[in-house]
Amino acid sequence: METGLTPAVVQPARKAKVPPKEVIWALEEGAAGVPLLPGANSPQEKGAYAPRELDTFILGIVRYQVGCSARFNDLQHTAPSTLKHTTTTLEFSAWQTKTVSAARIRKHPAPLICPKYSFTGHAWWQPLLTWWTRLSKHPSFEESDYLIPTISKDGMGFIARPGQADRTLRWLKDALGRRGVPPELFQDLTWHSFRVFIPDCAFQLGISRDQRRYLGLDDRINS
Repeated sequence: METGLTPAVVQPARKAKVPPKEVIWALEEGAAGVPLLPGANSPQEKGAYAPRELDTFILGIVRYQVGCSARFNDLQHTAPSTLKHTTTTLEFSAWQTKTVSAARIRKHPAPLICPKYSFTGHAWWQPLLTWWTRLSKHPSFEESDYLIPTISKDGMGFIARPGQADRTLRWLKDALGRRGVPPELFQDLTWHSFRVFIPDCAFQLGISRDQRRYLGLDDRINS
């Protein structure tokens, strides 16, 4: 009787919205510094601001996140000094993740491996490598243990401290807007959205769940 008087509140599981391909294409082209062509979707036609130099950095970082299915937390617990650049991949080692402590990772580093693959044919990773080289040579960033620094209020420089999730996501969305991407394609995206793009592609291609686990996502959608 008493149990019947107590309402059962069940929170429905929330699934991250998968980014549309247009957003992924814009990440690659923006990260590679591809000039915008005049047209209906250009920022000039829509009255938006022109792309900024630092936009190539955030767009490249997020494209890297897409490729390795990393959490935002993982990116901000990874030192740039762990970069391993091969002919086919960009690789980092996180010093801590949401599910694995720093002490445990010292024995078993958590790799964040992104293939150097491009949907658009543009080498989106090249400017990103240049950014990391520039930052590593600056005294303020020599000991940094995060991949995304804080952007200054004027959007023209970096501050040597880890970027916060909300402010950095706003920077990303502003950068996509400056690329002429329609707001309705990205305004509902979260950091987790970029983590599920590749696993969702694998699901759509019929790849088994066991094989999808190798994509770096242990709680992926469409399981």
